[in-house]
Amino acid sequence: ERAMANVDDVDEVLRGERGAGAGKRIGFFLLALAPVAVPVLVYARVLGMDLSKSVVALAGGSLATAVALSLAYYNIAFCQEVKLEADAAPPTKGSFGKKKSEYEAAVKAHGGRIKTAALMYSVFYNNLIYLFGAVLLAAYVVNNKVSLELSFLVSNGVAVAFALFNSVTAVKQLHA
Repeated sequence: ERAMANVDDVDEVLRGERGAGAGKRIGFFLLALAPVAVPVLVYARVLGMDLSKSVVALAGGSLATAVALSLAYYNIAFCQEVKLEADAAPPTKGSFGKKKSEYEAAVKAHGGRIKTAALMYSVFYNNLIYLFGAVLLAAYVVNNKVSLELSFLVSNGVAVAFALFNSVTAVKQLHA
């Protein structure tokens, strides 16, 4: 059985009207900075890019990549949360008897575990797609065909575009 999300929720996510709050967006962005640093290190240490001469390409490309990757994090986390909520049974009132506060705490903890699992899955999944693509493109596809700066921008751009496209497709599949 396929997990279904509320159609209005999916439409809001696709239009960009429903999203994480400012704090969560900043958190996603900060999470995205770590994997974005890996291609910078590959270009600087392995491919010999001069960081002082390439600071604009590295900074601009890295910031744009982190923004796109953070959007992919949100989309996949949303999808995974919908799937987990559909599969996981929340605590039942009957198992707590008249202890309403304990029941509410258990329901809240259940929701928190779902959100945490969805976020961890999303970060792992998107980082895997992005890093595999960026390093593969950098090492084998665009290496020695264009300047290192352009190679960095193209490999990161294509890899993060694929991760973002994949995440948007996942959200759309919740709708179908």
